[in-house]
Amino acid sequence: GAVLATRGRPRLAVRYLERALELREAPQARFLLGSCLYETGRLEPAIRELRRAVAGDPGLEEAHHLLGLACLDRGWRRRALSCFREAQRLNPQKLRYQDLVRFLTVAPASPLPPAKGEVATLLAEGEKRLADGDGRTALASLRRALSLAPEHPTVLM
Repeated sequence: GAVLATRGRPRLAVRYLERALELREAPQARFLLGSCLYETGRLEPAIRELRRAVAGDPGLEEAHHLLGLACLDRGWRRRALSCFREAQRLNPQKLRYQDLVRFLTVAPASPLPPAKGEVATLLAEGEKRLADGDGRTALASLRRALSLAPEHPTVLM
């Protein structure tokens, strides 16, 4: 399941990870399962698995982060903020968490700083692909934007 997930085959990875978890509970496997479910757009089961992952190992900072993102996708700002604060508590040096917490603690109407150049183009392309139902290409565009501007708040959001 882990190999399939890292090779960009999250749908297939889900089957193997679910089977592995039937055999033996492991918070890291729950996190990976939640990550694959999130990547395939299945928010409800992703949130459930990510919650179980952090319950099993509260030190999984990336699980708190991804759970926060999933909560944001559902429009649950307070829950997302709580998750990001926990991730920040676990790793206070990571700027990504600081930016997310700062963004969610300011007034909801605060606009994100605009992206520029190739990053803006990649973000727009990712959003368009996502709206067209092409999640894989959307993620590729967004990952490229993240590699070009890893600390930009708009890209992180």
